[in-house]
Amino acid sequence: MANYTSRGFLAAFAELISDFATPAPISLPSPFRWGDEAEVRRRFDGLASSIEVRPCTAAFEFGSTAEALGFVERTNGGQLALRSLLPEERYREVVGQSERLVRQLNASRDGRTVLEFEYLIVLARA
Repeated sequence: MANYTSRGFLAAFAELISDFATPAPISLPSPFRWGDEAEVRRRFDGLASSIEVRPCTAAFEFGSTAEALGFVERTNGGQLALRSLLPEERYREVVGQSERLVRQLNASRDGRTVLEFEYLIVLARA
């Protein structure tokens, strides 16, 4: 498995989106828990004869902040849902906060936009 961790752009963006979403009717564990090595080991305890984990970092790279925001708006399921569910004024708040987050987390200082995120590679054997 390749599981996103709770650190980096993807986790921060998921949190931003959840701030605007209607709460789920029941509490569900965060999918980002699969990116926590201790949690993965706990979940596979007794089910796998061996578990290998390797933390990794990756990044989305764009020519500009506008390109990054356009990509996220076209491809992020949570944001796509909010666009169809929220009134226009409220959705503009999502866009504004998204832009602030992208600028804040931009790892590049040369005019490009680089958004880093972490993931955990997990290999569990039966």
